[in-house]
Amino acid sequence: MRSSYFFSSCHVKMSYTLMIAFALATSSSCTKFEMENPDSGCPEDSTCVYWYADSNSVVPIPAFPEVPAHKNRFAYEITFIDDPRIADDELLEFITFEAPKEWSNFNFTHLEDIEVYYGRRCYCPIDNPIKIEDGYLSGWKISDTEWIISGAMTFAVYGQQENFTIKNQRFRKI
Repeated sequence: MRSSYFFSSCHVKMSYTLMIAFALATSSSCTKFEMENPDSGCPEDSTCVYWYADSNSVVPIPAFPEVPAHKNRFAYEITFIDDPRIADDELLEFITFEAPKEWSNFNFTHLEDIEVYYGRRCYCPIDNPIKIEDGYLSGWKISDTEWIISGAMTFAVYGQQENFTIKNQRFRKI
């Protein structure tokens, strides 16, 4: 009898431990990037990821699969939460740009002078990325694998003005 009490007591303790671990794991549905800066500019109904890659990395943006050897590609991806009541409403938006690999900081005040693009992955008519020319981007390298980047961009999609803001976000190397 004693062993069954011990088993059920351990079973209950293990169940509570697993439930607490699951609750902690699922309660942080934000990415680590968001938790570091809750005032990130990331929309409430989405998850945002900030990354950069060099020519040795696999880049997860089909429109920009390769990174030139002398540059880093930076990307800000926003994945909007899917509504299960709506078919094919999945949406991922991204901003991507490049900067020379040897730089330790940058300040682009005229985006028309560099290659900055907005794109979508969705069931929607935009199939080519849109060049962004209005706004600014600035950043500085804080380690061999991290940059802090800020920026604000304005551009038109379907004739409607879109605004994107990046507020002191850590971009980590993939």
